[in-house]
Amino acid sequence: MVCAAHPDDEVIGLGGTIAKLSETERVVSIIFSLGDKYPFWKRRKEIKKDRVNETRACEQILGIKKTHFLGLKDLEIKKNKNKALKKLKKLLSKYKPSRVFTHTRTDGHPDHRAVHEVTVEAVAKSFIKTQLLTFDVSFFNFQKGLKVCYDISDTFGKKMKAINEVKSQRTITMLLKPLILLKAVLYGLQNKCKYAECFKSL
Repeated sequence: MVCAAHPDDEVIGLGGTIAKLSETERVVSIIFSLGDKYPFWKRRKEIKKDRVNETRACEQILGIKKTHFLGLKDLEIKKNKNKALKKLKKLLSKYKPSRVFTHTRTDGHPDHRAVHEVTVEAVAKSFIKTQLLTFDVSFFNFQKGLKVCYDISDTFGKKMKAINEVKSQRTITMLLKPLILLKAVLYGLQNKCKYAECFKSL
């Protein structure tokens, strides 16, 4: 299970790992908010439609079996923590995932930090046996104590293809793509492979 604040966070943070795991496991994605405040020059209804369609395209590329949209407002996840907690606990009880990936608590985005808090609390209160792992979205936010790494040499291309499907955020992803490549290479060098993604186990 992947718990992400917005559509594309899961692709940027662990798209290669999702594609790798989906070859042998059922991967479910939880999107807390559609991130409908950007692009700010578009109507929110149009943004929401675009982001749902983009998410469906990424599902097909990465092999995600199901995406649940929690429907929280952009930049208001922390304010609606109890609502998010209730919904996520139900999904954790339903799927009983062997692994749960979520944002790091040191992420610079307030929604990302809020999702981290909700996910950690939901896992604790659900009393399920699972491995909780945190991922980075920002290139500049390297977590300390990374212990779990996946060789994504064979699935990195799928990750970049999925990022290209997030057309509504192209002004941002165009800037991020070289950094995403560099980070995958750096983690790959540390793990003696071409590309890798690494996570902190809580």
